[in-house]
Amino acid sequence: MLKSYHIFITLAETQSYSKCAQSLNISNSSVSRAIQQLEFEYGVTLIKRSTRHVSLTEYGQQFYLKVKAMLEDMNSLKLKFHKDNELYRGIVKLSAPWYFSASYIAPLLKAFNQQYPHIHIEINCEDKLEDISNSPTDMFIRAGRLNDSELYYKRLFSYGYSLVTTNCYLKRNTTPILCPNNLKQHTLLALKLNSAYNSWLFTKNDHDYRIDPFSQALLISNSSEVITNAVLSGAGIALLPDIFVKPYLQSQKLITLLPDYKSTANHFDNAIYLLYSKEKSHLLKNKAVIHFISEHVQRLTD
Repeated sequence: MLKSYHIFITLAETQSYSKCAQSLNISNSSVSRAIQQLEFEYGVTLIKRSTRHVSLTEYGQQFYLKVKAMLEDMNSLKLKFHKDNELYRGIVKLSAPWYFSASYIAPLLKAFNQQYPHIHIEINCEDKLEDISNSPTDMFIRAGRLNDSELYYKRLFSYGYSLVTTNCYLKRNTTPILCPNNLKQHTLLALKLNSAYNSWLFTKNDHDYRIDPFSQALLISNSSEVITNAVLSGAGIALLPDIFVKPYLQSQKLITLLPDYKSTANHFDNAIYLLYSKEKSHLLKNKAVIHFISEHVQRLTD
């Protein structure tokens, strides 16, 4: 319909089907069809036709003034949008898990503000899955594999899993843990992931061992923070991402079990991704955030 409006305005100003068609690089018949479509849509005659030139009817004059003003307003808005996009300013809405936001995004804000003082960040701390393409949020940070090929993404870093507990727990539960099957005799704390995987996988010397932690878990939660705090309290054993337990292993508040096994609660290709739609990637404010996060987060994890 918008194209028909442009054709009508051009025809009204050139007063000639051929000149209108030539100006818009379309055929005379395309001009005629567009006018007929408008007249049918609005139920009035807009154009007086003659052999030499065309002129506007009374309805056509009213229509011309309204459509002309509308198109000028739209062009002004378009220019404003283009001008806004030429500047690094505005609000960027980011969705990321709480732990990632606190540990990786918050420490970067001072440096980001110094470089982009007119861009403001709004962080929604969550990790649920949703329709990213149709979301008002500009970008998402999520863990796991990508299933939507229409999304743009940057791989921020990879991570592994560690089987951990406390010395306090081991003193109370003396059953040795020499292989994954021994875990069946212990209290487990299970992290529930947004995935089809519902078992802990261990591998050693090309042999895989699967354990179902949910059938015997004292605690099941989709929060890594909840499970981590439960482990720290001495409540049991958990398989957690290295990015959560690394500081506690360094301070020896937690210890690693079965260190000669490679383990995972998901799959062995775990990574954190920055996701965004094609539409959102064109905005300069979003480009600034995408580039800054991808560059600086990777430095934090090196």
